[in-house]
Parts: sequence; structure tokens; C-alpha cells
Amino acid sequence: MKFFVDLDLLQLVESPGYRNPVQTVRMKRGDGASLELRFYRGTEPVTLAAGALIKFGAKPVGDYTGDLIVESSDFILSSADPVYCATLTLNSDALNALIKPAGGPEKSEITLMGEMTWRTTGLPESTRTFSIIVENDVIREDVTFFGKSTASAFGSDGTSIIRCVIRSSLLSQADADAKAKARSIELVNSIAAGGQEPARYLYQVRSYEERLLRVLYETGYWAGSLRPPIEIARITENRYGAEVLNANSVMFVDVDTAPEIPTKPDSAEDKSTAPLISEDAANSLLDAFCVENPAFGFRVYKTFAGMRYICTSGQFDPTSKTVKDIFIRLNADQSYRALCKIQKCFRARLTPKPWRVIGLNGDRTCFRRMDFSNVSYTEFRLSYLTAIEGHSTCQYQRSVGNPIAHPSCLQIIAFHDTRTKSSTALPLA
Repeated sequence: MKFFVDLDLLQLVESPGYRNPVQTVRMKRGDGASLELRFYRGTEPVTLAAGALIKFGAKPVGDYTGDLIVESSDFILSSADPVYCATLTLNSDALNALIKPAGGPEKSEITLMGEMTWRTTGLPESTRTFSIIVENDVIREDVTFFGKSTASAFGSDGTSIIRCVIRSSLLSQADADAKAKARSIELVNSIAAGGQEPARYLYQVRSYEERLLRVLYETGYWAGSLRPPIEIARITENRYGAEVLNANSVMFVDVDTAPEIPTKPDSAEDKSTAPLISEDAANSLLDAFCVENPAFGFRVYKTFAGMRYICTSGQFDPTSKTVKDIFIRLNADQSYRALCKIQKCFRARLTPKPWRVIGLNGDRTCFRRMDFSNVSYTEFRLSYLTAIEGHSTCQYQRSVGNPIAHPSCLQIIAFHDTRTKSSTALPLA
């Protein structure tokens, strides 16, 4: 959604040079809107002073003292136009309550009053108030709210115990937040009293924040410019020590074609949630999708227990319905679908799982999170990095569909292929 602000009029306008005021904006509940904001004086684009704080907010008509119903303040300067970009969520408890008031009929739309404000030096400036009409959504499928809470406690030896938990709800954001808070408190109190850590990593429980190893920025953006670089991915270390790529907008698809532990297909440790399909069936689904959607292209990789695809066609929002539909169509692993939506990124493991390269007969229980400053962790890390040299995480097989790769994907693909050793014939792990 694009907005143009005339700094002489302090007014939203239709376009640069055309000073017809924009008095009404239409949005839709449930959508995650991408906001693009540009400032002008006449037809000349204007860049605000460095460190400018920009905010978009809306309230019910006539309510000048209450809380904002819709807001976004994460605007960043993202190109030389200049354009300020941010995201906006139109799915909050307050907004939903206005559309469906207690004891009353559900409304087809509601009207809010909105405003853009910005502060560089001195007092903030703002646009004239404009109307925002929020339409009710007709198709409300699989609307899920996610809450995150961090709690802390002290163990019997005085050490600090901090755990972060994510919980979901189909009811409301408040319900998801309450569930996350209750579970995080329960978890730290249990551990402080001598209880055990959760036996395995759960997709909807993050018992800790992953260790950040590296941040990837868009190549060349920083050169010759004072603008901040654009972050495109983070490399983190997960619970059991493997490196993971967390891509902001380059879509990865994970498809299971074999149980996680082939010798124990019924084990509770089997994380496959597919349903499983054969490699031939997975390839057929992908080929059929690309025939029906010729703009899409994918790189196909074989993994230890399945397939991995990288979509080379462009950038995607991991929480969007488009991505959800693609995941369903390609039979993506259900836990992976949930993880992408919860963490708002596309994840891909870059290095082998340690129990596949260090041995221990496939026993995972010894791979628990350790203190990164602890000697035992340092020893494990050294042995792990040595062991993975003789293994690959995935192997490139083919490309399918549109052969033209979007520029935004190339840097991620290059990093992924190098770290996973995808062009080698090393054994998968």
C-alpha cells in the first residue's frame, strides 16, 4: 500500500505533483499490509533527516484520547527513491471487537481516523487526519494468533533460568499471550524446582533464543552510502548445535519422503508430520505446479529424509496465504509450515544433525542446549565442526520451471549451496 505525503500541505495526496488530497483509504481485516511511504515537496522527493521516527496510527472516529487500534512504527529507509517501508497487522483484539461487538451483529466494515506522524528534530509533524475504512474479511480460514512470553527464575544454586515460550490460539491474541505467559512461568518454576527440560524441541515452544552466528545483508547496498544495509537472513545455532539459515523472504520448502528415524518409524522421536510421499510423487507435484504457474521456478535438493526446494522467482511473506497455499500444494512438512509462520521466516538447516555424524547410534537425548561458555560445549563444537567436513546437508538435483532467478534470491542461494556442500557427492546427514 503506497502513501504520498506533501510536506507543504501536510496532507496525503494521490501522487507527486497532483495535490488532490487523499481523504479515505480502504483496507481489509486480517491482511498483513506492506506500507510504502514517500515524502515530497511538489514533485521533488524528500529524504527525512537521519534517525527520523515515523508512525502510522488509527483510532475509532471521535476517540481522540483512547489507544490506537491499528499502528506501525517500524519504518525504515529501504531504497534511493527514497521510500520508507513498514508492515501493518490488521488482526488485533481491539479491531476485531469493533467489527464484531459483544452482543451485536458482525459489521461488514468500520471507519477509523488515521494519521501519519514523523519526528526529526524538535516537535513532531503530522498529516491531516484521513479516514480508514476497514472491510470485514469474507473468507476467514485458519486464522491463528501467536503469543510470545519470556519468564525467569533462580535455581537452587543461584543460577538464572530464562526461557521463552510461543503459544498459539484460534480465539484471540489475548488468549495466545495468556497461554504463552502461563507456560513460560510454569516452565521456569519447574526447572528451578529440579524438573527436567522438555525432552525435545517443539515447534510451538521455544525454550530459548537461538544463538546468533551471523547476519547476511544485501550485497552492495552499503557501498558508497550512509543508508543502513538491508538484512536478508540470519544464521543461528539451534538447540542441538546445527547451523540454520533464517531467510526473511526467499522461500524454502521442506518435503518429507522418509521417516526421521528409518529404523524406528513409530518412535515418538519421529518428527515427520507430512504425510510422507515418495520422491517421484514429490517431483510430480512440483512439476505440475510449475506447469500451472509458469512464473515460478525452483531449485530442487535431496536431503537425508526428503526434499528441499528453493523458490527462485521472487520474495515472499512467510505468513501469507500465498505461501500457505504453496506449502499445501507441494505437500510441505506440516511442522515446517507452522515454524515458518510462527517465526516469520523461511528456515533451512545448513549443517548436519550431530547424531548423524558423531555417532551415538542415533541417540538424540544427549544433544541438549549447553552453556556456550562451558568447556563441554566448546569440546562438542570442535568435534562437531570436524565431523561435518565429511558430510553434506543436501545435494542439488535439478532446476524446474522459470529459469530466470530473481536477483534477491541469488545471494541466499550462493550462501546456502556453499555451506551445505550441495554440489558434492559427500554422504547426506
